[in-house]
Amino acid sequence: MWYGDRQMGFDNTYAGGHEKPEVPRTYSGAFPRRRGQINSTMVLGIIGGAIIIVGVAWLSWRSASGGSGEQDLPMTLICAACGHAVPTTFTGMTQLVQTAYDQGHTEAGQTPRSPLGLCPKCGKLTLYRAEPCPKCGQPMVPAHARVDGKPVAGGCPTCKTSGKRPEGSAK
Repeated sequence: MWYGDRQMGFDNTYAGGHEKPEVPRTYSGAFPRRRGQINSTMVLGIIGGAIIIVGVAWLSWRSASGGSGEQDLPMTLICAACGHAVPTTFTGMTQLVQTAYDQGHTEAGQTPRSPLGLCPKCGKLTLYRAEPCPKCGQPMVPAHARVDGKPVAGGCPTCKTSGKRPEGSAK
């Protein structure tokens, strides 16, 4: 057998007894790559692609099933004029705002301190999101509520706590 310009013996040595020089490998990985085999780079690429596909599918399913998975939040609205409490949800509140807006009350829900809708009991545009009483936790009229443009004293109807916050408190 000839290797280059020298003759090789059957034991892969040159005629002079020297071993055949090592040929540098031109592949990556631990094992020689044959046709049809996959190497570690291909495996990592396939796994990475599968993770990306599953992530995109999960995000699209999540957004189609309700955005960030939040539920319709329960809340209480309270009338600043008559004190009527209206238990509702976030979706119900947006419907009250839209109803008031459709009836010509364009200021309904426009700012965080503006009234949210018409009271179902007295019919005035004086529904505000209730704040919990600091003492008993019952819903009370917030301190920024107004009736006919005038501030309301507010306060808790249960324990008669003042609706005004102490100076320097949060909110």
